[in-house]
Amino acid sequence: MAGRLEGKVALITGGASGQGRAAAMMFASEGAQVVLSDVNEEGGTQTRHMVTENGGQAVFTAADVSVEADAQAMVEVALKTYGALHVLYNNAGTVGIGVDARVTRLSVESWDLIMNVNLRGIFLSSKYGIPALREHSLILTLPVVVVDSV
Repeated sequence: MAGRLEGKVALITGGASGQGRAAAMMFASEGAQVVLSDVNEEGGTQTRHMVTENGGQAVFTAADVSVEADAQAMVEVALKTYGALHVLYNNAGTVGIGVDARVTRLSVESWDLIMNVNLRGIFLSSKYGIPALREHSLILTLPVVVVDSV
């Protein structure tokens, strides 16, 4: 089954570590050209290096998915670098670093950060990613976003 993503371009948000890094490695091993985005530039660069060191193709672009211009720019990086977008993996998320997430102790500012990254980020990534997916033959969007192929 190797090569299932040969010739496909995958944009992975939150690609600097954890599940995003694992997805980047897996997608690249299946032949995808990978575009990584994250606010963590050091981790994103490390992931890019790991992918290319293992024979894959990847670029990294620093992006905050909760910022509209960044979400638009990361899709543009995919289109300018690889000429298409086939997979949008909405992985970026946060629980707030160093935050006591118990509702009785969570600040409004921390709540806003969590909602902006976890919800607004998926909305913005999808807002700019879905038109490119439709143009280049939609494969999938993960997680949360379900798109009708019409």
